[in-house]
Amino acid sequence: MVKKDITTLDILDAFEGGQLCPLCQLWIKSEERLMPYLLTNEVNMDPDFRAKVIGARGFCNRHMHLLYNTAYTPGTQDGLGYALYMQDVIKLMLDKIQETKSDIEEIMLKASGMLSKKKVAKIKQTFNKLENNFKGTDLCPACEYLRQLDTMHTGTIIRMLDEDEEFRKIFLNSIGFCVPHFISIIKIVSETKVKNYEMILKLLFDVESKNIERIQILLTKFIKRFDWAYKQKSYGEEIEANNIVKNFLKGVEGLKI
Repeated sequence: MVKKDITTLDILDAFEGGQLCPLCQLWIKSEERLMPYLLTNEVNMDPDFRAKVIGARGFCNRHMHLLYNTAYTPGTQDGLGYALYMQDVIKLMLDKIQETKSDIEEIMLKASGMLSKKKVAKIKQTFNKLENNFKGTDLCPACEYLRQLDTMHTGTIIRMLDEDEEFRKIFLNSIGFCVPHFISIIKIVSETKVKNYEMILKLLFDVESKNIERIQILLTKFIKRFDWAYKQKSYGEEIEANNIVKNFLKGVEGLKI
């Protein structure tokens, strides 16, 4: 039996029901907890974390918007934490713009008459350098944190499958994982020393196959709804077929593993 702690209890909650992959549910829960935490003084005044934000040129599209919305919810500092992050990023971008402008002016001064192919190539290189500077070199810090938590949750689920017979019964009756998480977990299982290797793989494939068959049936029923003969019939779970298949094939919105 695996020891009950915050992580295992969160995992058990995620397996209680619903149409979303349990690991995707944990991803959403982690993301919801992370956004307000990033706006606390503990984080946004941390020079190491601020350096990560600068290296990533802010956050990814999704987390820039989520963090902004969180920054203006009741109980926050009305956007102060958000502005502190962005001040660093904007300063760097201004420096890079001015540096690029100076480089181009220098190239143009050396050009006499028509620009040579060599000088046009130099200008293009300067633009490419600016583009790379604006993209940054680091992963969005929020995405990086969520990936780390996702890896931890996946590893814990594998350990629970390996050691906890009660959890194996829970898993057997679950909907399994979305495709990205299914691929991720079987890769990790193949690289991890587990006592019940064959049993875990069988469980994973049995549950996933059962889930795919269920989705296939739901899609068939959903499509039949558009047949005149079925127009007046009441609808069941198949009404959510497109939403279920979207989440199954790609995982929750914003998932990066």
